[in-house]
Amino acid sequence: MDVDQLIENCQKNHGRIGASLESNDMGGISIEEFRFCLQNSIAAVNNYKEAKEEARPKTTLDSLGRTEKISEEIAKSVEGSVNLSQLMSSTKLSYKIERLFVALYVDSLLSLQVFSDHKKRTLTNSSFFLQKPVSIDYSIHVKSDEEGRKFWKTHFSDRFMTSSTSLIDAVRWNCPHVEWEDQDTISIQYLLDPGKTGYISVIRFNYFMQAFGPLKCCVNKVREVVGSSAFVGYATGAEVSRLLKGLTSPGSYVLSVSRSHPGNIIITVLQSINETKEYFIEASHNGDGFLNINKKENFNRFSEIVEAISSDMTSFCNEISFIKYYFG
Repeated sequence: MDVDQLIENCQKNHGRIGASLESNDMGGISIEEFRFCLQNSIAAVNNYKEAKEEARPKTTLDSLGRTEKISEEIAKSVEGSVNLSQLMSSTKLSYKIERLFVALYVDSLLSLQVFSDHKKRTLTNSSFFLQKPVSIDYSIHVKSDEEGRKFWKTHFSDRFMTSSTSLIDAVRWNCPHVEWEDQDTISIQYLLDPGKTGYISVIRFNYFMQAFGPLKCCVNKVREVVGSSAFVGYATGAEVSRLLKGLTSPGSYVLSVSRSHPGNIIITVLQSINETKEYFIEASHNGDGFLNINKKENFNRFSEIVEAISSDMTSFCNEISFIKYYFG
């Protein structure tokens, strides 16, 4: 298949993906991320379309082939009877979609770098055309914490994503008072990159700060939440409900990271055999603790919130203390 045909196929796939994203009003973390990934991929493919044949690097065909394959798989996944909202309601399937979009984004960066390197070697070629990635100051997406916004801007400039290793290293550098443990790396990587894509977007970082900020306190907060035996990670509401309703002791509870309300930690309590109640928690707006959104109450430690909620129950226990379905 020649380059022009690959370009046409990529553009068609981009159009199919864009139409699917526009028709799914999901809000929250995933859709916005997907749109940015798509925009950068479109910019990369446009390089090939605008550059004359003699100005195209020899690796053009391979790069376009990857983009065509990834975009075709995404397009098929988000179209038809299995729509995006259905995909995102499944932990396993949503991780697959996240990995595909990150692959699309990373391939676009590689493509742009290839063109940039090629341009340096062919400066006399006036027919060369290079379209830059989407020009956006992505640090503005860190809205919940000024310290977090400056952190991203300082370490990652206007990048939309960075590698998980780079971000963890930057967090460690900014928290010199913390005696870092291997488990801290595992926990923070899981919270920021549950799909194990290897990359973390500024949007994910923003929601992390909303739940565990400010930056100076995030490691200790993560330890308290993730270290709880009741933590079940990014389990969906349906998964949490099934898990709790399979128990027999009212007062049993789990802690999860919300997918439908990004930036929130949820305490879900089994009130009766067929009834659960959710408490939404995020980082305190006026200090270093946590905020119980339901009651607008601030607490210094997450355990204090659990204790306060337990006082409303006739019994409060954790029957699943030995279960770790989703984390790790």
